[in-house]
Amino acid sequence: MWKSFLTAMIFLLILSTSFAGAYDIHGDINLIINNDSARIQIGRACYYFSSGAESDNMFIRVVASETAYTGDGTYFGYAVCEFAIGTLDSGFCYDNIDQTTPYVEPGPDQEYYIAVALVSYSGDIGILLDIYEFEGKHRLGSGSDFAELSGVAEDTLDIPPQNSNDKKINYVESSDDTCFVGSLKYK
Repeated sequence: MWKSFLTAMIFLLILSTSFAGAYDIHGDINLIINNDSARIQIGRACYYFSSGAESDNMFIRVVASETAYTGDGTYFGYAVCEFAIGTLDSGFCYDNIDQTTPYVEPGPDQEYYIAVALVSYSGDIGILLDIYEFEGKHRLGSGSDFAELSGVAEDTLDIPPQNSNDKKINYVESSDDTCFVGSLKYK
């Protein structure tokens, strides 16, 4: 079942540097996975943009990855859960986000780096607005039906400024059709 859901949840996280610094998740971040549900708690999700424009519709996505996020604009991973948090006017925040949502196993029972990402969409393409990765690897997958992770996001990751016209999208599906892998590299 998770294979078909993951196939349906095809996504591509694009690091949108035109929005870098305009979106922020920070404060206490907790993730509790219990069988087929995940509870995500985030201290604050904010939108700061000098033009005063309203944000795009924002979502919280939890991603399990075999490699740690390095901040270079490339991220590979399995989407294990997601929920919408809505839009914000510039200078406003959502406080004390606490949501329980369906959880989908990431694939093989193994250790993964787990990240909580703030995303929006442009068509079918997920745009990465901010990301927090829990320290170290954590076991998820078939047979691993419980995990509890906690951390504090004080600063967003340092993202080098890029020209949005220099984006090259690389889209890859795994050969065994068990997951989607998405990335964006700046050239």
